[in-house]
Amino acid sequence: MFGFTKQEKSIIIILIITFTIGTGIIKLREISDKNTSNEFKLKYSELDKKFSGISKSVDLSEIKKDEETEETAYLRININTADKSELMKLPGIGTGLSDRIIKYRENEGKFNDISELTNINGIGGKRFKKILPFIYVE
Repeated sequence: MFGFTKQEKSIIIILIITFTIGTGIIKLREISDKNTSNEFKLKYSELDKKFSGISKSVDLSEIKKDEETEETAYLRININTADKSELMKLPGIGTGLSDRIIKYRENEGKFNDISELTNINGIGGKRFKKILPFIYVE
């Protein structure tokens, strides 16, 4: 084989086998990551649809602050880290209010208490009661 010694041939064969196995492992990981990503997207979209349905159909003012139902347990949003799209998922929060919440957070710092949301123009008692079961601060 091209004038290589027996030892050089063995090393070349070992390198080819190692390269082939490594390439196979990389391809398997890529396939596995794609499947995991698709599963996550599917699960997230299902939760998003459920959240939208709940927020439209449930009278949130009847839910007490300390009451945490199965529906609200996983739908809570940290208002200190939520981005605009997450904030807009809250009932009664649109583009303008989500922008004001983010701007308030940038200017004043993190919220220490949920009730600080009422300092934002447009969030009064009624709206605050609507979003209360869906928010928390950390």
